[in-house]
Amino acid sequence: MSKESAHPIFKENELFDLFEEVLQAGVVQISEKEERMLCSITFYELLGHKDAIKNLSKSFFFDEIVRPTEKEILKNALRHYFQNGLRFMLEIPLLHASGVYKWFKFWGQRKKNANGDSYLLCLIIDIDERVQQKLALQKSECLLEEAGKMARVGVWELYTAPPLLSWSKEVCIIHEVPENFKPDLQTAINFYSTDSIPIIQDAVNNALSFGTPFDLELKINTATQKEIWVRAIGKVIYAENTKDIIGVRGVFQDINEHKEKELAIAESTKTITRQNKRLVNFAHIVSHNLRSHAANLSLSLELEAEEIDAVQKTKLQENIRKISESLNETITHLTDLVVAETETHEIKKRVALDKAMQHIKDVLQAEIRECNATLKVNFTKCKEIDFVPAYLESILLNFTSNAIKYRNPHVPLVITIESGIEAGKPIIQVSDNGLGIDLAKHGEQLFGMYKTFHQNPNARGIGLFMTKNQVESLGGRISVKSEPNKGTAFKIHF
Repeated sequence: MSKESAHPIFKENELFDLFEEVLQAGVVQISEKEERMLCSITFYELLGHKDAIKNLSKSFFFDEIVRPTEKEILKNALRHYFQNGLRFMLEIPLLHASGVYKWFKFWGQRKKNANGDSYLLCLIIDIDERVQQKLALQKSECLLEEAGKMARVGVWELYTAPPLLSWSKEVCIIHEVPENFKPDLQTAINFYSTDSIPIIQDAVNNALSFGTPFDLELKINTATQKEIWVRAIGKVIYAENTKDIIGVRGVFQDINEHKEKELAIAESTKTITRQNKRLVNFAHIVSHNLRSHAANLSLSLELEAEEIDAVQKTKLQENIRKISESLNETITHLTDLVVAETETHEIKKRVALDKAMQHIKDVLQAEIRECNATLKVNFTKCKEIDFVPAYLESILLNFTSNAIKYRNPHVPLVITIESGIEAGKPIIQVSDNGLGIDLAKHGEQLFGMYKTFHQNPNARGIGLFMTKNQVESLGGRISVKSEPNKGTAFKIHF
């Protein structure tokens, strides 16, 4: 397009030439009253036209070139500027000759001609690339924000000089603080749980000192004191020129739901493993003990049938009776074990510990009186628990009766039974000053079926086995401390 095709007002003004050459800006004159628009050569070139649009009017410009969604915006802006005489500045999309809309920026100032009529003289530059980049960035940020919301993940940055910590919107949401929350490093660390604080402190210090990245799964307490699992990932920021460490940036994610499922699966796996071990033990008892009883009984019956001597026959019959009693006792124990395994889903109830313990005292009152035992019971720290009542009584009965059964004959027996709370869960500890057990020698067999460790004629080796099964069947565990001739302390973790 030749310069001759431009309007004379632009050809005669050297300043417009400078705008066109240096800024690559087009020039447009828009009259307040006249319909015709005056445009420079560069304006048409910016719109992709080889030739000037003949008799370009405001109506054509608004109807055919301005994007329809911005037409009223531009009209209102022009009306406002003609009335108030302010400088005009606006970004709008115009139709390019290629058939697509491109973004342009208008700068204008109101002037008057010789007749006193107002017109707006505007510079127009192509800002399409910048706007498209901005829109793409906004789209990416929007997608990133939405992805962050769905994944419950945000970003953070920590700089050392000057000290500055920034959280993204999603990190603030995870901490349940306002989106404009401005934390410092100590405030951020204080959100972590007591056990997690030294871990995150060491991780940040190692990153800033040695450039060591970190990827941790820790617990935090949110602003509303809700305890959740989070994943904190950090990577060092280096200065561009010196490569010195100037900070750490990373990702912060709420993994609470995933972590709780993971822990639940791990706990289920432990439970299944324990159940499988008990099943193997049960199968061994059935196959070994019952088979031994059956073989002995069968052999004794054959011998008794063949025996002629009356004295020997009587002895064999007595032996058969003893075998039958032993077999009946074994079957009773196995029945109790099966009941304990199959009734693990019995409904838990709120049980008053004092009431349950009083029942145990009533059952064992004769034994307690006979051995002159002292019972020290203290349930003030935890007065009630949610448990299967029959199980609780069985557990307390077994531990108390064992303390009496395996007392030290040279020391007055003292049995201490007390409750408490550990890690937010109830515990009961039953301790005595009796014979004790060598755990180094017998620790692995302590809760085995038919395992006894003292020469007590009443010992059957079934009580602790049953107690452990009852506790573990409801997700609890038992720990033990003991020394020979000093006593034993069993702790039940419910």
